[in-house]
Amino acid sequence: MSYVSRLVAIFITLFVYQLSFSNSGLPSEQSKGTFSRNNVITLSLGYDRIKAGEAQSVVLLPPFANYYTASSSRRSVIMGGLFVGKEYWKTPYWGLQIGLGGYLDAATNVGGTIWQFGLPEFANLNYNYRIQSERLVVEGKVLTTLKQIIHPYLSGSLGISRNKAYSYEEKPLFSEAMPMVAFADNRQTSFTYSAGAGLEVALCRFLRLGAGYQYVRLGDFSLNPSPVQETGQSLSLSQADSHEIRIQLSFVV
Repeated sequence: MSYVSRLVAIFITLFVYQLSFSNSGLPSEQSKGTFSRNNVITLSLGYDRIKAGEAQSVVLLPPFANYYTASSSRRSVIMGGLFVGKEYWKTPYWGLQIGLGGYLDAATNVGGTIWQFGLPEFANLNYNYRIQSERLVVEGKVLTTLKQIIHPYLSGSLGISRNKAYSYEEKPLFSEAMPMVAFADNRQTSFTYSAGAGLEVALCRFLRLGAGYQYVRLGDFSLNPSPVQETGQSLSLSQADSHEIRIQLSFVV
């Protein structure tokens, strides 16, 4: 079972647990002067502009360094996610959501040109590899209410990301150029956080449709060194981030 599949199974179990132990006498929507507590499950689908390029020098055989250009600073990818938690309304005007969220970005390419020995006149090879991020976070929203059905919100999250860099390859631009043995795949864990804002509209008593923006700090990506190089250096993306637009469908029960 994949990492994301395990997350989905955990979240569904948590949601069923919360639902079975919730107070059935509480209302599903906030009413004036009444405390309200509801279960929430939110499905998200969105569009990410993710950092996918960082020019850098890597020493493979000391003292010589190759320079790796970046063909693009950002790439567009599709993201999806699931949130399971609780929603609390102390007044009819201010509410709070808190729970667990799991999110997955589609894989994207990182690439550019290699200047051997760090010299542009030796731009003999192109390189390419892929990156992908999965996140498990504690997530919260602060909501308010306009005209009873419109809910602007501020949101944020803290958690861990599992960032994978893999499938490195080099392609010669000239027949005389020789690719090196590839950098090895690597998966690493990083601290992740996000902040954003958006708007939800109640379609009915238990269903809301929303849209929002999130800034997400994903953490670091790096490949493992090639088995033939004499140093421990490799290609990496430090403090990668993304700008995310997401559509959300929330079930409130």
